[in-house]
Amino acid sequence: MRTPHTVFQNRRALKLFRTLILLLIAVALVSSVFQNKQIVTATTTTESVVVLDPTTAPMLAGTHQVLNNSPTSQIEAHIDGKLVAYTDYEVNPTGYFHVRYYDLSTNTDYLVPGTATPMHPDINGGRIVFQDSRAGEIVVFDTASQTRTTVPGSGSSPSIGGNTVAIWGNTDPDGSFNPKIRAYDLSTGTSTQLAGENLPTVFPAVSSDGNVIVWQKCQDNALNCDIYSSVQTSPGVFATTQLTGADRDDRQPDTDGEIVAYYCFKPGEPNDRDICFQPLAGGVETRLSIPRSQTNARVSRNFITFSSEFPLSEAPFNRDIFLYEISTGSLYRVTDTADIDGFADISVSGGIGRVVYSTGDGGNWDLHAFTFPAPSSIQDEIDDVTELVESFDLPPGTENSLKSKLQNAIAAIEASDTATACSCLTAFINECQAQSGKKLTTAQATQLINSASQIKTDLGCQ
Repeated sequence: MRTPHTVFQNRRALKLFRTLILLLIAVALVSSVFQNKQIVTATTTTESVVVLDPTTAPMLAGTHQVLNNSPTSQIEAHIDGKLVAYTDYEVNPTGYFHVRYYDLSTNTDYLVPGTATPMHPDINGGRIVFQDSRAGEIVVFDTASQTRTTVPGSGSSPSIGGNTVAIWGNTDPDGSFNPKIRAYDLSTGTSTQLAGENLPTVFPAVSSDGNVIVWQKCQDNALNCDIYSSVQTSPGVFATTQLTGADRDDRQPDTDGEIVAYYCFKPGEPNDRDICFQPLAGGVETRLSIPRSQTNARVSRNFITFSSEFPLSEAPFNRDIFLYEISTGSLYRVTDTADIDGFADISVSGGIGRVVYSTGDGGNWDLHAFTFPAPSSIQDEIDDVTELVESFDLPPGTENSLKSKLQNAIAAIEASDTATACSCLTAFINECQAQSGKKLTTAQATQLINSASQIKTDLGCQ
């Protein structure tokens, strides 16, 4: 249940292009043995509506770059740091698919080798996961070692973070298709089924540390969809929470481990879609009320990118990429073209934000990147963790010990001593692990550890 209140802002500061390739679903001959270790809860969410005017949104300062504008189409791009993975396809005359990756640090484009019909790539930590529909496999390709790992079973729309691969669907031993979400641990080789009901569950997304998976689950008519999250509390054990309710359709979620973003619309109004987001730990859901429809929400470290129909008064209209800064409530335009811009993704680390997107006419797509400064990052993130520690009402000794490690990390960052900052955050994580189930509940410890681990990733800690 949501209790809405409205905040009006006039800040300066593709319909999701599902072509025929998104209709292909891999099928294999065998399935993994699932572990059903999950706890399912539901949340009651208060909604805050932020009304935004895209016509007054300023262009975001940054640098645009063409990554691939060959005669084929480049779509489904995902980015992690300076590596971009994407699908390269040509419907006519050959109908081929390739997964490629682009290194922004060297401006070099590479082909993922040895694959029949790959698609739906995702990337994290130098590893690319994708679906090979012809071979009926989910494959992980390591860009550093140039090696491949095949995930047991079959499925579609894979996502990767840390050692976790989330997969939609699997072929059961009797040959029937099982439309559920499962998590595969690359370090242990075990699978865990997350969605227990036999309902359409699609579009999984994994946080960069691998500890959070979000997805949408719909009713049998593929309508009335809700967003779910699973937080890994120990190896192979996930606590599953329903994040949205039945009064609205909520679809295609993404998460950075702290925020969950998705698009939402009221029943009967599928052409008036908004972007919604909420803290993973619970709290107020925010809906960005913008004219026309917005889709393809992607979130990273205080920023959400999405595709929006624009301009407002012309037909036919195109789509541009926008960016919303959560901490300031500011809306910015990333693109301003006469074409359709979509398939966007965002990665923010080390004070730098990078957006990748495809632009085209609906038939042929070119791949672009946009780089911008994101200076509000690390210290604000540590301040957020400090506030989280204070909100837990811990014994004074425990609270002061945890906060002192975070304060020491900030002091090290201010002194440009990244190594010491990383050591302080490691000490913080170690203490949280030691106090889990004692001074900290398991859920509190997990939340603090995940947040500190993400900061270490953003700092580039080894």
